[in-house]
Amino acid sequence: MNAPDPATPALVTAGAIPFYRSPVYLCAMGTVLGALTTLYPKVAAAIGITTPAGATAFIELVGAGMTLAGGAVIWIIRQISTLQPITLTQKGATDAPATLARVQTSVSMAQAGITPSGVLAAQIQTSQDATAKTLKEFTHEH
Repeated sequence: MNAPDPATPALVTAGAIPFYRSPVYLCAMGTVLGALTTLYPKVAAAIGITTPAGATAFIELVGAGMTLAGGAVIWIIRQISTLQPITLTQKGATDAPATLARVQTSVSMAQAGITPSGVLAAQIQTSQDATAKTLKEFTHEH
């Protein structure tokens, strides 16, 4: 992973996450694998492999190669991402410049009295739930 330039402030993003928690990474891997499995038999037939044993061997070989290549490409892209880098560990994610920028922004917003949108949404939901409960109780009483 590239070391950030200390003179350049990090972009405010969602912060870093380890690869095994990335829904984007996991979905991308599933999409690549799903798409590739539909193509193997067609490619085998196009290059003249027509026996069931030959087609099976071809599909297994190409499938393994494409799975490894697809995973490697996605891994490299996410490793060099500056918006939400993928790390190997939670500590790496916690210490990433993107995460630190997000934490610093949250602290600054709190100090300035600005409510983050996630907290505001939770407050609105709690208020709506309380209102719905009161209305339900009121309608049962009358």
